Amino acid sequence: DFVRSVVPNGAGYVEKWKAFLAPTGFDPDRDLFDWWSGEVISIDMPPTVVTPMGGTDSVLMVRVKNPALAAEKIGAALKWAAEKFGKATGQTLLITPALDGLAGFHQVTWAPMAMFMRPVVGVEDEWLMIATSAGAVKRCLDVAAGKAPSIMQNEHFLAEGLIPKGPVRCASFKDTSKFGQEMGQALGMASMIGGMMGMGMAGGTHDDPEERKAQQVIQKVFGILTKLSPVVAKIDFFSSESTLSTTNGLDWRSERVVTYKGSIGDGKTARACPVPR
Repeated sequence: DFVRSVVPNGAGYVEKWKAFLAPTGFDPDRDLFDWWSGEVISIDMPPTVVTPMGGTDSVLMVRVKNPALAAEKIGAALKWAAEKFGKATGQTLLITPALDGLAGFHQVTWAPMAMFMRPVVGVEDEWLMIATSAGAVKRCLDVAAGKAPSIMQNEHFLAEGLIPKGPVRCASFKDTSKFGQEMGQALGMASMIGGMMGMGMAGGTHDDPEERKAQQVIQKVFGILTKLSPVVAKIDFFSSESTLSTTNGLDWRSERVVTYKGSIGDGKTARACPVPR
């Protein structure tokens, strides 16, 4: 609607876009905008199942205006993706009912990525939920049902976050107290994956000089990451980051507050000045 009404010759562009998509069988109005509302919530949390690879659980929630149609379209999209993926790669993309009693949710399993994540997709009430695990979805549903505390019971957020006091366009809060530790783990994982890649390349004949050069570069880069991991892990002075954006229809106002820990051992925090934009 925006392109049609605001962009010069917008209606023509929309029709060209639809014609381009037509051979794929995808119609934006029928397959997306008829059920998509658009409001978004993004959540990162500690993993429900801790693995040697570390990492976090994530949930993306998108509000829908027609939950039944959304569930139908998501099911069809998963089926299409599984068929296309199998034909293109020769590897099975398995779609199964999700665990943890999540009725109507589907778990996506691909063998090479199974140890990292098994994404779960489904519709609950008026939200399309895409998560890295079934446990992450269950946590969110428990909060929504009042079975688990929400962020409004989180002392860290209440002490340092910008808390909305009315309608907002965007609000976020990020706990950065373990920023260094998390970055160190990420670099450690990257270096381990790089080592595996180097070992894989080492199995070749290396008759190609370019291949030998590529292996040497990979080994050097990931060797540096291995050394950086314990250094980055010592970055421990951040506490949190919070943003808040509002609008009256014409003007936007955004605030961002970065809170960092005080002197080592004093148990206090200090806040950076909020900067309105």
